[in-house]
Amino acid sequence: MEKELRSIEKDIEGYVKELKKAPENIKSYIYEQISELQNSKTEMEAKISSDSASGTSFEDALGKAIQLLSKPFQIWQGGNLDRKRLVQKMVFPQRLSYVYRQDFRKPAIALPFRVCEGLSGQKDGLVEVNGIEPMTSCLQSKCSTN
Repeated sequence: MEKELRSIEKDIEGYVKELKKAPENIKSYIYEQISELQNSKTEMEAKISSDSASGTSFEDALGKAIQLLSKPFQIWQGGNLDRKRLVQKMVFPQRLSYVYRQDFRKPAIALPFRVCEGLSGQKDGLVEVNGIEPMTSCLQSKCSTN
């Protein structure tokens, strides 16, 4: 499996070298190939790490997962490339889609992060159900006009 991983890395390097001298109409194809190879590499690295992590206890694995879920941004800022890939896979369960020369599309966010966002109490700047005006009685005859 290590040989396959090195082979994929060499293929990626080859595509990157070709990308520099490729005409514009071929660059999008090369980007797609690099993306597919990166995904294969990430899956293979995850498989390798899961094979080596099978000796860890459940409590250790749960503790690491909770740590990653509680502060992914700090881990992203201070982590190496492998840590950043791990955080990206945890936060975005599907591949991030990129439109060439435009921008990333809106990604799907993993369930634990959507739940945490809902629990944080953020209202996304929306008006409450009651509205902005103070509540008044529904019968005008009961309200004082003085």
